[in-house]
Amino acid sequence: VQKLCGNNVGSKYVFSNTQVKTLVEGRDGNIVERDNEAAYLRVRSSVVIDDHTGDMIIKLVNMTSIPTTMAINIDGKENYNLNTIADVICGEPGDKDLAPRQININLNDGSTCDLPPYSFTVIRLKPVK
Repeated sequence: VQKLCGNNVGSKYVFSNTQVKTLVEGRDGNIVERDNEAAYLRVRSSVVIDDHTGDMIIKLVNMTSIPTTMAINIDGKENYNLNTIADVICGEPGDKDLAPRQININLNDGSTCDLPPYSFTVIRLKPVK
């Protein structure tokens, strides 16, 4: 986590608005997505710009034991390539020797990101040229 943070430091913060949803079993037994205020308190985001590269860096943390979906609304994201790769590190509290894995992500699709339990995700968006 420290290496991911250290390699993705930005120069200035960008306004972002997030909404956290979790999957729960409905009365009919179907899985549905619901707003989750309790999860919102333990799921956080940070959006910064790297002045050297022009990249927008989105860092997402899920400190809960349940998978969550975060809706991401960011000022100026239309100036970036929204189809990119995210670095995700996740495990159980106390795990050691965890390594990040890379996943493809497309923020064009409703601008949501699935966050595994106990995870740290870094999304680096390159400017559109």
